[in-house]
Amino acid sequence: MRRTRMAQRRRWPVRGAVLLLSLVGLGSGPGEGPDAAPAWLWVDYAGILHGRALTHSGEPVETVLARLGGRPFPPPGERPEDATAHQLLDPLLEPYAFVLPDALDWFAGAPPDPLPVELGWLWQPGERQPAWAELLRARAYLVESDGAGGVRVFVPSPHATEQADPERAARQAWEEAWPVLRHVCAALQREANAQALRLVVHAYRHEPERTRFLLGVRPWRTSLRETRATDDRPALDLQAWEAFLRAGLRLEGARLVEGGGIELFGSPSEPPPGLLGEPLSLSDLAVAYRAVFHGGRAEPYMSLDRALAPHASLVLFGGRLRDTRIGLVSLLCDVRFKTFSQGWDVLRGSDLRERIRAALPGFRTHLEHLAADPGSAGFAGQQTRLWFYPDDVELALSPQGDVLAFRRARMTAASERADAELPGAVPPWTRATVEAINRDYDALASAFPELADLDQVARLLSLFSWLRLARDEGQGLPDLDVLLALELPELRTPRAFPQLLAFDALPPPGGDGPVVVVARDDVAGALARLESPWDPPLPARERLRRASELLDPRFPEHRALREEIARSEAAQLTEGELDLLAYRALRLAMHQRVLSAVPGEVQESLRARAQAGERLRVFSVGIGGLDLDMRAALRRARGRLVRLAGS
Repeated sequence: MRRTRMAQRRRWPVRGAVLLLSLVGLGSGPGEGPDAAPAWLWVDYAGILHGRALTHSGEPVETVLARLGGRPFPPPGERPEDATAHQLLDPLLEPYAFVLPDALDWFAGAPPDPLPVELGWLWQPGERQPAWAELLRARAYLVESDGAGGVRVFVPSPHATEQADPERAARQAWEEAWPVLRHVCAALQREANAQALRLVVHAYRHEPERTRFLLGVRPWRTSLRETRATDDRPALDLQAWEAFLRAGLRLEGARLVEGGGIELFGSPSEPPPGLLGEPLSLSDLAVAYRAVFHGGRAEPYMSLDRALAPHASLVLFGGRLRDTRIGLVSLLCDVRFKTFSQGWDVLRGSDLRERIRAALPGFRTHLEHLAADPGSAGFAGQQTRLWFYPDDVELALSPQGDVLAFRRARMTAASERADAELPGAVPPWTRATVEAINRDYDALASAFPELADLDQVARLLSLFSWLRLARDEGQGLPDLDVLLALELPELRTPRAFPQLLAFDALPPPGGDGPVVVVARDDVAGALARLESPWDPPLPARERLRRASELLDPRFPEHRALREEIARSEAAQLTEGELDLLAYRALRLAMHQRVLSAVPGEVQESLRARAQAGERLRVFSVGIGGLDLDMRAALRRARGRLVRLAGS
């Protein structure tokens, strides 16, 4: 009979903080008494949580957790707000699985000898590496190797409960993860000169809403020599897919063939489709497959989001697109929205407006659309996020769901207000900007090749989104996990991106005077050098104190914020709320520096315009993001029968 009780609660030091450990679930079997070894271990990592880390929404982890209130991930279609909260937390909390080996070693009384190495970190981010390495580095699975054939594996499992047998749960989890982990084991065997691997497998369940893991103490052990597939899925014909890519065909669709194969359809394209100036490769397909099938709860996206300091943006990816060509194309398209907003090229450090107008005479930036609109009177500033969405990606599926065709693989520019003024409203100048980008997309893509590359990104992600839908509906698929064994090229995407700081002088509403854009990346660089290099940064209260000292009480906005900060001394604010106050103070101080340090020749020009009667205006910067989730396009495509022609 299995007996379960809370045996102990202890604190275990790790990385300068503590884990709260709870032993639960006694072993079962003849002769086992109340002091038998526990079967499961609760590992609470709240004591080492970086609660100030910012999520994709701009909110800190601690705020999202508080709103979630300990509720688990909901069933499909239920509690969408909770589902969003889990998606925001997933890429930030998944890596905390590093506590599992520490907790287990504490329980055993000593670490293994020889000390194992976490396999995912044998490759640094951005190095040439197999596609599965990112899954291990993100700790979707945690694999340790002693370099001599000994392997310890921690595998997430829905079977991990306090009432389950931990060995049986570990074996079930291993078998379910085998299609992925067999490629990891094959690499380990090659390093161990084909020796048998000695596997020790532990099952666990992550409860991110409670910042804890349930870890099976007793492992399943086995000796492994073979790394062949054990299911009945046919092998994926990689040679056929590689031949398709070498032919330079543009992907137009695919169909599932009898026996579990996938046949790609394409059409001649000039120039041949590619990414970043190079032809498409199987590694790009591996990245798209990993993003859709093994991307975690966060669907594929790329976004420049709020950082702790206002002079830079966090570069965030969903679907494990960081350090990939698909991810870099997405980032370049996001950055290009800064050009569409102000005309400035952050990468080249130059004003591109006249160059664009030479090829597209009617081109206007967002600010120029605003300046020309008489209805913009009274607007002293506007924060707008410009995005590319897959709303205009048109797919067609056969009624059986076994044939996919692309009617249109084009992302759509859209906008979102990021300020409280006119919430939900899209001003006409913003609508005009978005409509012009969508209307002139092909012409803009000639000037900015990353926009053309984005079409290829949409096609690849749509292909695998369809295949995931087909799998979920019971269609037979080949072994797509073999794509994870492919090597990805060396590439490192930025973790942060400098904010485009500029002095922008606009004529009065409806005026035809020029829009002056003076980039102040020197201010952004100076502010970056003043920031703390540590993560986590300075304590939130100290950081707020320093930020408030930068505010100038001569300016009403500064004075009002200083008073709000003074009132916060008596308030019970979280660290995230204190960080947000500091961000607001730093942002006001930053913009004051931009406005007060305009080059002399620009000052003279603007002074002359002011003396002529113009009332110039200054606006803040818009940022952008990319939503790469193709599921909505698939829902629209259901039931459309198409005939495919050509090769």
